[in-house]
Amino acid sequence: MWLLTKVLHDMCDGRVRRIYIPYGRGRFIWVEPHHCIFWERFKALFPKWRSNAEKYHAILTESIVCPEFDRVEDLVSWLVETMGLPNGFKKLLMLEVVSRGCC
Repeated sequence: MWLLTKVLHDMCDGRVRRIYIPYGRGRFIWVEPHHCIFWERFKALFPKWRSNAEKYHAILTESIVCPEFDRVEDLVSWLVETMGLPNGFKKLLMLEVVSRGCC
């Protein structure tokens, strides 16, 4: 996922090397090499992450490092809104995610 990796690398943490959205019950963004550290930084950079996640019906518990969503569309919408990305990014990110078979 080149575009999503580039966005998170440039806007959040220059150490991001690879991201993916695991296929399964909860949809979330897995970040390599430092998943937990990345999400701590993300939450500090984007203080509205939680309220935006609740808006998109994310699963949020103390034991979950990052928000999980039932639908990949909600995950992408949440990310675009939280990071203040242009709406066009939502379509591009969805194309990238769908082309990778992540949904």
